[in-house]
Amino acid sequence: MVMSWLINSMTNNVGDNFIFYETAQETWEAVREAYSDTEDAVEAFKIEGILHDFRQGDLPVTQYFNHLTRYWQQQDMYETTKWDCPTDAAKYTKIVEKNRTYKFLVGLKKT
Repeated sequence: MVMSWLINSMTNNVGDNFIFYETAQETWEAVREAYSDTEDAVEAFKIEGILHDFRQGDLPVTQYFNHLTRYWQQQDMYETTKWDCPTDAAKYTKIVEKNRTYKFLVGLKKT
């Protein structure tokens, strides 16, 4: 069912390239490899620059947080590290979350 949805959501000339995969996961991986910009260093650099300079300013705190979250989600797309050890991946995730908390707090409007 998921595989049909993936293929049917593509134009015919694109979908035809992926109809012979056996599972939805294989299809998704092939599509991601073919069309993803996960290695695009320029975009990753732009997002990093935006995050570096981004502050709450006149935004309500929820809107500020939502903007940050969107940038962090974009940033995560460019993180392609494959971890051999799940424990290391979990430790790294905690470090990233801690740094994002600091970024959020540093960017808050001083009252």
